[in-house]
Amino acid sequence: HFEKKRIRLSGPPQEKINSRLRYLPDHTKHMGHLGFLFLYNNYYRNIDPKRSIAIWPHLSPNSFYLNKLIEASPINIKLMSRESWNQVISENEKDTIMMSRLPNSVWRFEPIIGAGTGQEFPEFNISSLDLLRTDISTHEFCEDRLVSIGLDRKRWFSILHIKEDGAGYEVSGETRDANVLDYEMACQSIRDLGGQVIRMGSASFPPLPKGFPAIDYANSSIRLDAIDYWLWANCTSWIGNCNGASVAVIPFGKPRLITNQWPLDPNGPSQDLVIPKLFFSRKRHKFLKFHEIVSHELGRTMSRSMLGNSDIKLIDNTPEVLNESAIQLHMDIQKTKEHFEVNKIDLSFYEALRTP
Repeated sequence: HFEKKRIRLSGPPQEKINSRLRYLPDHTKHMGHLGFLFLYNNYYRNIDPKRSIAIWPHLSPNSFYLNKLIEASPINIKLMSRESWNQVISENEKDTIMMSRLPNSVWRFEPIIGAGTGQEFPEFNISSLDLLRTDISTHEFCEDRLVSIGLDRKRWFSILHIKEDGAGYEVSGETRDANVLDYEMACQSIRDLGGQVIRMGSASFPPLPKGFPAIDYANSSIRLDAIDYWLWANCTSWIGNCNGASVAVIPFGKPRLITNQWPLDPNGPSQDLVIPKLFFSRKRHKFLKFHEIVSHELGRTMSRSMLGNSDIKLIDNTPEVLNESAIQLHMDIQKTKEHFEVNKIDLSFYEALRTP
C-alpha cells in the first residue's frame, strides 16, 4: 500500500520544482507539529541545505516555542501573514505533516506516518549542538513561578504528560489515551529516587487527587508558553503516552518513556523506551503477536466503540509495569555510555512494523 502510494505521487520524471521555497501549512497547527517542524529542518539541513520554507506563525499553540525554533533553524524560514492563510498554493509546492518532496521530485514519508513504511528517519539523530536549550532571559522567572506551586529547586524532575479525556479515561476518550492514576506508583518511585514529577498537559485534563505524588502544573494558574518551554528544556526525562507533547520534547534531546503506546510505532530517538498497549482476542483467548496486530483490521483504530463491538480488548500497561519502566528509564540515564542490547521482543516489534 505504501509503495504504490509513493510511486503514484512521485510524478513524471521530467517534473521539477523550480523554486527552493516549500510551503508548510500543517507544521504550526498543533503542539506536536512544532516538534515535527524541528525534525523536518533537521532532515533537510543535510539533504537540501539551500531550501527555504514558508510557515504561518499565527496558527502556533505556543509562540515562545516557535520563536525558539525559528531562531535555531538551519533552514531559511519565511513567515506568512495571517491574511495569506487562504491563498491558493499548488499541491506540488506544499510539504505536509505526512509527506515532503525531495529535490529530485520524489516524495518521502514524514515521521508521523513512519510506522510500516520501511523508511529510515535520520532526522531522529540530533546533534547535541543542535538541541534546544534553556532561555536564559526567562529562566529565573519560570523557576520562581514553578516554586510557587511546589517545585523543589534541589531535586531533579521528570515530566508526566498523560493524554486523557476531561470526563476521565474510564468513560470517554480515544484508544491512545490512558488513566493518569495508573502512574501514581511510578511517580512515587521517582520521588524515592530523589526526584520529583511535574504533570504537564491541558487544563481540560482531570485534576490530580490530593496526595498524588506529582505537581499538577496542567491545572495550575501559572501555565505559560515560556514555562512549558522551560520545563521541556530542564527536565531529566519525559514520561507520557501518544500525544503532541511527546514530539514537542524531542528537540530538547530528553530520554522519553512512551507508555501505553497506541497505535504501535517504534520510530523515534534511540534513547526512547516504548511500552505498547497489547491486543487480546477474546475468541482465541490469547494476546496477539505484533505482526498479528499490524495486520488486524482494528490494528490502528482510535475508536473505543469499534473495539467494544469486536472480540478484541486493548490492554493498558499495569501500574506495576509503569513503575518498573520508570525505574528502568532512570537507570538507563545513569549509564548512557553503555551499549544497550536489542532483545527478541524488540526485534519482533521492529520487524512487524518494518522499522530499520
